[in-house]
Amino acid sequence: MSETAPQNPPAAPAVVKKPPAPGAPPEGQYTRRDFLTLLGWGWLSAALGGWLLASLRFMFPNMLYEPNPVFKIGKPEEYPLDGGKSAVSDRWQAEKRVWLVTTPEGIYAFEARCTHLGCTPRWVKEAQRFKCPLPWLEF
Repeated sequence: MSETAPQNPPAAPAVVKKPPAPGAPPEGQYTRRDFLTLLGWGWLSAALGGWLLASLRFMFPNMLYEPNPVFKIGKPEEYPLDGGKSAVSDRWQAEKRVWLVTTPEGIYAFEARCTHLGCTPRWVKEAQRFKCPLPWLEF
């Protein structure tokens, strides 16, 4: 067997740098085109990110968990007339914010909320009127 000397691989061709074009920025600096391209991609990323966050937020809506407005008040006998006249019961005022008014025609429920300020008016039995908690506002 004859031994041969290992062959040297062919040398890689030398890389020749092209000279920069006239008016080109020095190497390592951004051009106006590079800046505008990055700005465009930034705006697109921000818009898509905002859209993605809004879509994700849409999956979790704001919900106000309020108690059920329908409830049982008891038997009609628990709300008698006041000497044959109308009577107002504030039994449910604190818990459900409701007044029950008993008349000869039937029982009515009123929400105990002022339509003007949203406060809870008070029932004055002597005057047979609902009065605003603010002294200068009465109805």
